[in-house]
Amino acid sequence: MKKTLTLFLCLLTAMFMGGKTSSAQAFEEEKSVVSLGYGFGTLASALAANFKSEDGYKFTNFGPMYAKWEYGIGESIGVGINIAYVAYTFEYNTTNQAITGYDAFGNPTYSNSTYNYKDEFNSVSALLRINWHFGDNDKLDPYYGIGIGYRTGNWSFTSNDPSGTQSVDLVNPIPLGFETTFGLRFLFSENFGAYLEAGAAKSVMQVGFCGKF
Repeated sequence: MKKTLTLFLCLLTAMFMGGKTSSAQAFEEEKSVVSLGYGFGTLASALAANFKSEDGYKFTNFGPMYAKWEYGIGESIGVGINIAYVAYTFEYNTTNQAITGYDAFGNPTYSNSTYNYKDEFNSVSALLRINWHFGDNDKLDPYYGIGIGYRTGNWSFTSNDPSGTQSVDLVNPIPLGFETTFGLRFLFSENFGAYLEAGAAKSVMQVGFCGKF
């Protein structure tokens, strides 16, 4: 994640130093901005990392993926909708030792059994968003935003360990989502650029591209 952020910031710096000056502000009233991005640093990846030392550890994820639309209703305020999706699966094995009997001298005999544990999670959110833009530049557009709306969350756990819980399925009982992030857009041209956001969302950080029209 650090390498990705460093590369992204270097790209922005290079474009800023070498790009031509645009005639319009980066954020404009009555203009729309559409963004597509990918997130880094999720709670799921942090939890799954605790099981890396276990035998058969596997972690796969899709996203978080972000799709955003914002419309400028004032010189510094925009409203819109953010849609995001994330899914992950992680699994691992543990080996348990159990007494199966005793030998002729009364010493216990053992056998080893390996069991699999698997967690799966997916979530979709569609949040209404408001952003406050506090820049005054034709290429850089810093902003702070909050969003609230609908969010699903489905988690399942399965295991073939007969001594423990073998199956659990949970659904988020309150389908309410919230996010708050600081962001920065950088325009490569008058209508196309990239964005970076950090804060409390489906991931700690997200990067992507944006178009203004």
